[in-house]
Amino acid sequence: MKNSKILSIILRYLIVCLLGLFNLKLFYYLFGPLTVFGTGFVLGLFSNVLVFGRTIIFNSNVFEIVNACVIGSAYYLLFILFMSFQDIRFFKRIFIILLSFFLLYVVNVLRILFLIFIFEKSYFVFAHWIFWNFVSTVFVLGIFFFIVFIFKLKEIPFQKDFLYFFRLVYQSKSKKGNVKRN
Repeated sequence: MKNSKILSIILRYLIVCLLGLFNLKLFYYLFGPLTVFGTGFVLGLFSNVLVFGRTIIFNSNVFEIVNACVIGSAYYLLFILFMSFQDIRFFKRIFIILLSFFLLYVVNVLRILFLIFIFEKSYFVFAHWIFWNFVSTVFVLGIFFFIVFIFKLKEIPFQKDFLYFFRLVYQSKSKKGNVKRN
């Protein structure tokens, strides 16, 4: 039991570290095209749209969906948070992560659409700055707390893992201190 719990913790955080390597390229590789084509699809419901790579042409305006628009780091943060819960079964964890990614994807596409529709307005720069600096963080936290509420997750991320290793170290040190010496 103890070895399997240690292995589970090590594997979870190893996966977290591996997915974070190379500047989150995996998240941008997966969600970049999805974000562009999802946004292009919805815009196509309103008018003619051309999509080339990460460029969208809509109403004679050219929009480039850069990595910052894809918010790969937000997907990674949700991934880290849900991997840091100790007491979630494997398939439930996968479902939770995929659901949180889907919700973030939908909210992000809606955010991009809103910004595209106000592009020519005088308050675009201010709205973009507000989204960039505040609203995106609220989206991530909102999705996290929504998932925690829906799935009735009772623990605090990282806490059980940290306490488990702390107890192992403390028990190991206390056993060494109780050894009688001649």
